[in-house]
Amino acid sequence: MTKAWVPTKLNARLTRAMGLVGSVARDKTLVFRTDVFTNRQGGYPRYRIPALVQLDDLASGHLLAFAEGRSGLGDAGKIDLVYRESFDGGRSWGSGPVTVLSTASDLGDPALIGGTLGNPVPIYLAETQRLLVLACSNGKDATESKINAGTVSPAATRRVWLFSGTVKESGVVWDGAARELTAEVKRPGWTWVATGPANGVVLANGTIAVPCNHAGGSPDTGDRSHLMFSPDVGATWTILDGFAPEGSREGAMAQVSSGELLLNSRDNNGKPRPMMVFAGAPPTPSLVSSFLPVGLKEPPEGCEGALAALPAVAEKPDSVPPGAVFFSKVNSAARRQHLTIFRSDDLGHSWPRSFLVEKGASGYSSLLFLGGGSDGGGDVATAWCWLLHVWQVWLRGGDGKDGGAAAPADVDDKEAGEVPSRAMEDGLGVLFESGGAFWWSPLVEWIGYLIESPLWFAQRISFARVSLGPASPLVIPS
Repeated sequence: MTKAWVPTKLNARLTRAMGLVGSVARDKTLVFRTDVFTNRQGGYPRYRIPALVQLDDLASGHLLAFAEGRSGLGDAGKIDLVYRESFDGGRSWGSGPVTVLSTASDLGDPALIGGTLGNPVPIYLAETQRLLVLACSNGKDATESKINAGTVSPAATRRVWLFSGTVKESGVVWDGAARELTAEVKRPGWTWVATGPANGVVLANGTIAVPCNHAGGSPDTGDRSHLMFSPDVGATWTILDGFAPEGSREGAMAQVSSGELLLNSRDNNGKPRPMMVFAGAPPTPSLVSSFLPVGLKEPPEGCEGALAALPAVAEKPDSVPPGAVFFSKVNSAARRQHLTIFRSDDLGHSWPRSFLVEKGASGYSSLLFLGGGSDGGGDVATAWCWLLHVWQVWLRGGDGKDGGAAAPADVDDKEAGEVPSRAMEDGLGVLFESGGAFWWSPLVEWIGYLIESPLWFAQRISFARVSLGPASPLVIPS
């Protein structure tokens, strides 16, 4: 039943919202959270499929957030590749229309006019300050079922593209036309192919590794995960397949400090997600073990997640061991909800430490380790952001402790006006789909259950920075 709008409840909500000043000061794990893409704002009715990349060094505040700008509710039709840029560690992402990297129509093939361009995978090459973005296209009427049935023309079926650009202090300067990789990375007989989405990984030896998935071919026509590798900063590509179980879809990948590659793939049927460990040099690493991790829940239809390992740098958080791996994913056996970050110290076997980022409807995510440092400059709008946040929490009936309503952890002692740059601890940045927790959510979710996607309503893509300081539940002993 929808909550009644009576004075007592209004007062209670306002009291809880104002109480955030004290509660936030006590809980510094969620450093801040901000919405990056909001439905019906920025030029598109819907946004989905987040992908996050950090540019420059680990302590830089330069981030890019990619997404699919969708004209409709489904996974096909007119879908464009869009992004927003942050220069202050994710606190602000600009306003107004989103930046369009490319539409399917821009690719130059008449079969793709008005079609889909999505599944972004950004990869930053620090040595050359180059940014690569992988994406996939198909025709406007080419749904996944039609593609897998083989009723779509070769030009309108799934194809793979590579965009590239140079990172400047003022932003990314894109090279121009995308390069098609389909012939290199899609085997004959495959119908469906999808990159990522979310993060690619630059390995310790400089090789680029990207988790992908496909359908069609032998030994069966079902979905299976596979990997893409480039040993020469994106000039050439190879694929590794034949290792994943049938039904595996979007994969999450990280290279741990010992050198092994860790891959976890969504199961399209909501079965437990196998964790796979690879050893050896790409492009032909060997699968050395596969197991079901302990402590993770999966919704019936499955859901993409993202892995992140501590980078191979000299300085790491003092209280986090070098072999730690982090995993952002929904954590519910009922439906896509409760976006949570987990930590494992045993190569993904168990995940005893966790932090709830979003309580309620949530979905795909992209996860990065962010080094400590400044947030990039003064913030003239901190107090106003806090007042807006209080208003949002009041509407939602939240108390700031539900994983989705916490205000920036440093706003309780800030006043309006110019604020100096703020030092931040090492932490994690997560870009994620959020369904929200508005006051009318019971009705919205009830309708959502009927069509199996609460994320279709009131959806946005949000960014949160999570601390790895000594008081974080991702750090303290379980």
